[in-house]
Amino acid sequence: MGLSSWRMALVVLLCPLFSIMITEVLKRLYNRHNGPDFPLYPSGHTASIISVTGMVALVAGYRLWALAVAIAVSLLGALGLIAFGYHYFTDTVGAALLTTALVCLATRFAGGMPTDRGSPRGGGASAPHRPRRRNRPCAQVNDDGIP
Repeated sequence: MGLSSWRMALVVLLCPLFSIMITEVLKRLYNRHNGPDFPLYPSGHTASIISVTGMVALVAGYRLWALAVAIAVSLLGALGLIAFGYHYFTDTVGAALLTTALVCLATRFAGGMPTDRGSPRGGGASAPHRPRRRNRPCAQVNDDGIP
């Protein structure tokens, strides 16, 4: 395993743990409860769902299908928590914003977003050269307006 693989493994392991620890600290600071024993803000469940699905998307190389699955699972989880009365809408939104920022930081620490496999930086074969397309008129126009 190369250094980047170890870094990726470390990020995937620690990001969900950090998100849970940070939400637990923030729950103690905000002290918002649902009943006598259940701190609410930010939602630790939502933070866990988003951090885990974010790490799945990171390992999958941020493919479109992985992002779609991560977003769908995160939204369904957050909406389920709201629908069953475990959390308020603001609890899940706060957790989503916090955890999305943590996932972005984890992605940055892991080496940034993976590039396309066909690009020179992606580790695969180099991409074929495609010349840049410039905005040029199709035909030259004379002074009298006739091409």
